[in-house]
Amino acid sequence: MFHIESRMSMILSIRGFVVSASLALGLGGAGAQVPWSAGQIELKSRPSELLMAPAAAWYPVLATVQSRLEARGQQEATFSAGEKVELLVYRTALAQARSDWKAVLQYTQAVRELQTGESGRRTAGLLNELLARQALERADDAWLRETTRRQVAAMPWDDVAPAILAIRKALAEMQPEAVQQFVASQMDLSTSMTKGQANLPFVMQLLGARYQLQQVIPHRAALLVGLDDAIREREGAK
Repeated sequence: MFHIESRMSMILSIRGFVVSASLALGLGGAGAQVPWSAGQIELKSRPSELLMAPAAAWYPVLATVQSRLEARGQQEATFSAGEKVELLVYRTALAQARSDWKAVLQYTQAVRELQTGESGRRTAGLLNELLARQALERADDAWLRETTRRQVAAMPWDDVAPAILAIRKALAEMQPEAVQQFVASQMDLSTSMTKGQANLPFVMQLLGARYQLQQVIPHRAALLVGLDDAIREREGAK
């Protein structure tokens, strides 16, 4: 496969934790890379078309992803903490693609329990959690802003401040056009060379980009204001 990981991890660190164990919008520390290269998944459309396609276009792909994750999960008892984290992140991405918000919360909590530092235990998957809770509550962005402020302001600030500030910066600098351009140029090229065949990390990165554009971007303003409110409150108190 094309060299997707380094470029996309930069893009996808701006969106939740979505699929990759990277930066503060994701995990509190990168997990070990799990070998997912075995077995290919057929993409019947170009990645750029799947990026914003109706959910029905993803059903066959998601069914294959689920079977791969279930097979991998049978070995979970032998996994390192990093490997468990990566599997949970992939499960989160699948749950988000299916709008299974309760599962998103379950997996996010499991990821936090595997973190070794206080910051990771508080901030891993923060945006994923907030957006899942909003979806479950069927709440508006005023709710999201206030919930973000309240949850972040209640955290032990000395421990989480660097991570929260990194989340805020990444969210503000998010460029949806850059994600679309990357998928259209690099990911489309990759699948054209493999006749529509992709490995699991490739598919999960594409799901992450889709989640960023469809879930994070529409609620970015509320998330940013909520983060700013909490940062101002805590920094002002200091």
